[in-house]
Amino acid sequence: MTSLDRSALDARRPPEAQRPAGETSNKRRDEPGRSEAPRALLLIKSSEIRRWGPRWLRRAGFEAEIAGDVAEALDRVDTQEPAVVIVEAGLRDPARVWALEGIQRRIHGRGIPIMALCRGDREIQRALDAEVADVVRHPVDWRLLLHRIHVARRRVETRRHLAEAHRRLDRALDVVGQTHDLSYGTPDRDRLTELPGREAFLALADRALAAGGGGTAVLVVAIDRFDAVNEALGREGGDQVLASVGRAMRGVLSNRGWLPASSGGLATAALARLSGVHFGVVTTHAGGAEGASRVAHQLLSELCEPIEGGGQTVHLVGSAGAALHPNDGDTAEQLVRHAEAALVEARRLGGGILRFYCSSLNEGTTRKLAIDRMLRTALRKNQLEVHYQPLVEFHTGRIVGAEALVRWRHPDHGLIQPQEFIPVAEETGLMAEISNHTLDVATRQLREWRDQGFDDLGMAVNLSLCQFRQGDLVRRVRDAIVTNGLRPESLELEISERGVLSGDLEIIEVLRALKELGVRLSLDDFGTGDSSISYLKDFPVDSLKIDKSFVAGALDNNSDSAITSAMADIGRRLSLRIIAEGIETDHQLELLKGMGCHQFQGFLFSPAVASQEFRRLLSVSDPTHELGRTLPFPRRSR
Repeated sequence: MTSLDRSALDARRPPEAQRPAGETSNKRRDEPGRSEAPRALLLIKSSEIRRWGPRWLRRAGFEAEIAGDVAEALDRVDTQEPAVVIVEAGLRDPARVWALEGIQRRIHGRGIPIMALCRGDREIQRALDAEVADVVRHPVDWRLLLHRIHVARRRVETRRHLAEAHRRLDRALDVVGQTHDLSYGTPDRDRLTELPGREAFLALADRALAAGGGGTAVLVVAIDRFDAVNEALGREGGDQVLASVGRAMRGVLSNRGWLPASSGGLATAALARLSGVHFGVVTTHAGGAEGASRVAHQLLSELCEPIEGGGQTVHLVGSAGAALHPNDGDTAEQLVRHAEAALVEARRLGGGILRFYCSSLNEGTTRKLAIDRMLRTALRKNQLEVHYQPLVEFHTGRIVGAEALVRWRHPDHGLIQPQEFIPVAEETGLMAEISNHTLDVATRQLREWRDQGFDDLGMAVNLSLCQFRQGDLVRRVRDAIVTNGLRPESLELEISERGVLSGDLEIIEVLRALKELGVRLSLDDFGTGDSSISYLKDFPVDSLKIDKSFVAGALDNNSDSAITSAMADIGRRLSLRIIAEGIETDHQLELLKGMGCHQFQGFLFSPAVASQEFRRLLSVSDPTHELGRTLPFPRRSR
């Protein structure tokens, strides 16, 4: 054994095995005043760590305690205020909730660092997502862990001193006169947040530009998906949250932690509420793009902190757009407009980020605004159509179902592709209305086809994340089934891995409630999202749909072929129905059939068609004959 190997092993052995000659195991424990030692709380299941961890901690000056379960750990956090909490990242409580995240929610903002003990990259990622103080891999090197604990505690103490300094500065600024940067002597002030309004902000920014403020930048910061907050807390609760956001953002600018070292004390920042959930910031002498980025990231980080409103704690996410003078505009109006265009792009990319303006954004933003306006008109005038793509059995060649897909045929601009208007609908909050409309139309159409004798036909309808956030999805689905007299199992609801499958406990509960209605659930776009295959144990799905991107590459790409085969095998082992999307060639059909898939859909059989054309496909004995298709499997008349 090398000296390096021996050192690593010693770091995991009990302290007694390394104690210098003559030292007793109770030496540190029996010193006077040890009852005042800081507490270390351990929530772990590893017997080795439970046995030796407290000894290491006591030698480092901590009073170590082991919690039996999450409930006991939470109780001790509340009653004893430990100096550090050590949790195994993979530990779950009996309700199958991740223990690490539950404790983090309870102690968030209280200055108690959490150290996560992790096995493998997945647990490390979960710990980082929970924003723990630090992580250490199994097997635990206690010397490393103790060092990181002391570093984390010093960091907490430093933050506490800085927060107190900021509070003293805020009080001083209040005495002097409500911070010159934020008021600027304008009568135009928003009643809710007590911030300047849009007109005052534009006047202030124009004065900054006229004065020749070096490196002037304009930012527009917005809260993403705030409609969900209003739905949960009501309008009054939402207003309370907005007021808290205004105070929090003002605090970020007042503490001047965003100042670059080179500013020489000349940098200024003004904050305003431009409209709704949009806040504006203008900075001068702050270092141009670098300073704007520093301010934006501090504001976005502040938005992620828990905020009280309507008697509840909410967690927000914000996006930001920035425009710089003189490259992006000569007037405040231009800079604000361009910053808003950059904000739209930041939200399109998923939100939670800062995006700087570039000239290419103008055309895209103008197009999006036009689509948003036309789409609202289309909903009001019932211009959206629902088309249906056949779902076909591999071994019989018969149509067993349809997937309902929304289409938009504009009276002047013709067919507008879904990939163009769906993202706009998701950004502007219209997606829930579109999805609800599709559900209603599709279930009525299924009733009509069943009345015509197609009793075994099923209907698949896509769900959007917006519908889950509305809070009435289960009721809507129940009403659609009852109103149209359908058997629940004839309706299949498709959830997208990229949009819904995120491990959110509330979404899982909604899915379970839908299953209790008797409907079927299908996981769409399988393999394209970031979620773990282990979530399949928690989501009560009946079918997996292999995404067309894998199907397209399965013939020519060994990796795609292996992944597709593995996904089909996983689905079969979980007793799920496997559906292949995007079948366009005979070779793809044979390959996916050989992998054990049960059903398919794709242009080889038929694209999505209007209801009259789909009815014709149902009626002919060989639905592929009139389309000129030759499919290599037996036909069966309906």
